[in-house]
Amino acid sequence: MPTFSLFFYDTDHSCRRPCCKVDLEVKDSGIMAERSIHSAVERVISVVQRLLTQRSISRTVEPADDLRDAGLTSMDMVNLVLAVETEFDVMIPESRITPANFRSVAAISSLIEALQQPA
Repeated sequence: MPTFSLFFYDTDHSCRRPCCKVDLEVKDSGIMAERSIHSAVERVISVVQRLLTQRSISRTVEPADDLRDAGLTSMDMVNLVLAVETEFDVMIPESRITPANFRSVAAISSLIEALQQPA
């Protein structure tokens, strides 16, 4: 997918230098339909693969793989929580952000499915 960069400028100074850059990925207009046909496991694997690629780790991840053994660091795990929240449009309660819930793709998928159940 194409990406675009947005620059935010510091308007308090006369130099108007960019003070922040945000890269955005353009998503297909049929995103809701596309997401509904992909399982939670597939979507979590995609998120994990993106994080691994950012760290220059080329490895496939299976649902039961321990994500620390796959190469994710503790900082990557923080980013993983944020990426999963964004991917699934959920807010994970702090009490559910535990090592056990983020140990593997399968554990994350189970957590997401539980959070998406009607209350």
